[in-house]
Amino acid sequence: MGLGFTIHTKIKDIEKFQQTVESQAVESGYNAEHDESSSTVSFCRLGDLFLNYQHEGEGNTDNVISVNGDCQTNMLGPGFHKAAIEFIDRLQQATRTRFEVEDETDYYTERDFEAMKKKHFHKWLAKLFEIIQEQNNKGSTSLLFCWDINKYYPQSDNGIVISPLGSFRLSEVVRRIREEGIESFADDFFIWNNSERDARFHRGMALNAMWEDCYFMPSERSEEDARINGYIISELETTASLDPSLPFPKKEYEELCRLHGCVPVPTDGIPPYETEFAIGYRRGIVNHKVGKIRFSLPGSYLEDTDEGTLVYYDAAADNWHTVRCTGYSTDGEPDFLDVEEEMIEEREFDGGKYRLYDMGIDQDSEDEEPYPVYSCHALCPNQYTLFTLCASRLEDLKKLSSEFLPTLVADQPIEPEKKQIIYTGENMNDELMEQIDEWHKAEKHQEIIDALEQIPEAERDFETTGFLARAYNNIEEYAKAAELLESVREEGAEDERWNFRWDMPSIF
Repeated sequence: MGLGFTIHTKIKDIEKFQQTVESQAVESGYNAEHDESSSTVSFCRLGDLFLNYQHEGEGNTDNVISVNGDCQTNMLGPGFHKAAIEFIDRLQQATRTRFEVEDETDYYTERDFEAMKKKHFHKWLAKLFEIIQEQNNKGSTSLLFCWDINKYYPQSDNGIVISPLGSFRLSEVVRRIREEGIESFADDFFIWNNSERDARFHRGMALNAMWEDCYFMPSERSEEDARINGYIISELETTASLDPSLPFPKKEYEELCRLHGCVPVPTDGIPPYETEFAIGYRRGIVNHKVGKIRFSLPGSYLEDTDEGTLVYYDAAADNWHTVRCTGYSTDGEPDFLDVEEEMIEEREFDGGKYRLYDMGIDQDSEDEEPYPVYSCHALCPNQYTLFTLCASRLEDLKKLSSEFLPTLVADQPIEPEKKQIIYTGENMNDELMEQIDEWHKAEKHQEIIDALEQIPEAERDFETTGFLARAYNNIEEYAKAAELLESVREEGAEDERWNFRWDMPSIF
């Protein structure tokens, strides 16, 4: 159900091909990065073309290299699809190589932009919100839409859709689509909805950056703050210059100018951009996940890695706070390691338990001030997680731990109900269908898996396989879900549910 295209061709010289990709990208105003086995062409935020290089088999005496490319365009919109196809046109001409292009929208062969927009992108958007409404009606509390599963995820209330383009009240979106048509909402949702990079495109780029990545902190705090603040200001000023009649987020623009230390351009006469929700997920508390452990921290915390350890920190000059996290996989239920330092407390949390130790005082160098350190050892099935909490002062460290530790939650398999599962070789019976529906509403996805895995693979029909794949998707075992869906691809190619489940990792 995702939209995009794939390409395939054969070459003999990767370096020469990459040089051509680079020159075409620069000429078009895009960015390209390469390594020995791949290239990525970045058109803009959320818009990438991926190229992978693979040598042919052992009998490849001519040193032929296969090039396979993939470009998902449903998030940005039809304008990105058009731009990416036109880049492929130029790349074919520059390399004098013919590409095999499989385009789900038929734009590559038809070149009808308006037809592509209405028949494919608008239809895709309407169907996705229809499915989200169904999930909401069934009691689902997670309404993440097109969200990168590798990022943090925002906290939200029931009935609120979280997307990279902002928060939407589901009932209001449904009303708007019903009364005004999908075209009106598509104008606001797709960043690149028109054929050119116009004022709406630049405003969409800025809004996406504000919602998803902006910390709304002073630029002097870090290079990342300076980068994202400056980027948003530039995109918004381009928006205002291209179309002064387009609603403009004045309040956020002026706030970022203050944080960046620059003078805002005049915005008198430009209508304000209005939204029900305050722009910026990182203004509040956000959720993170390491393996099976979930926890919450202020969205204003910067993120980094240090030799495999995740580091979250506020980068404050005084009264600073830092949380370091490392997760380890274990066989079965882990036991606590022996720690000589004083244990402050031992408690259970949802799905696991932890011990908190006072590690005393640490000091990074002789020139820096010493600081207090706590160590939290968190256990859950098949995972041992170490959290190191630091702060400039002991009272601040105590406050940090008292706010952080109650947010710990562990995903854990739910023991299947001791109930006989009855099925036929062709279709699930009504009893099992009813039970699966109950488990799905209760988000007991592991119970669905345990039940349906009892059915021999040869006896699972299309519907059974689809429910099993959905359950694996819901516990984020996407590879297993893809394997199941691939086994019924022929039946599912035209089925909307199959396509939705196949695209679930990229959508959510």
